[in-house]
Amino acid sequence: MGAPAADPNGLTEAGSAYVFGSSLSLSASGACPGSMTFEIGGATPDGRVAIGGSFDLGSTTIPGGPCAGTEIGLSAPRLLATVTADAEGSYTVTTSVRAQTCGLYLQVVDFTSCEVSNVLQVPQ
Repeated sequence: MGAPAADPNGLTEAGSAYVFGSSLSLSASGACPGSMTFEIGGATPDGRVAIGGSFDLGSTTIPGGPCAGTEIGLSAPRLLATVTADAEGSYTVTTSVRAQTCGLYLQVVDFTSCEVSNVLQVPQ
């Protein structure tokens, strides 16, 4: 891939192309069991985001909905919640996490862009 006249050395069709990874991110702080804060960043501003969870890593293709065909890194995930990001594309919640949830893998999907976040394991 090149860009006309992009090279100062006189070469044509020699420009650069940059590919960036997903900007959608999921992070957590706190202790499990106990109070934990979960943060989503890089979502579509004011957009809907799905939060999925599973106790197993794997590969699952979303079968239907706005992101049908998108692959995520969880095996047999369950939809835990859908939330709306704020005007900056962020969502934060602090909640009490039960012992049965420790070790659960989480991943989020942006319903507008169909971007997939990193997989995050709730600490054990």
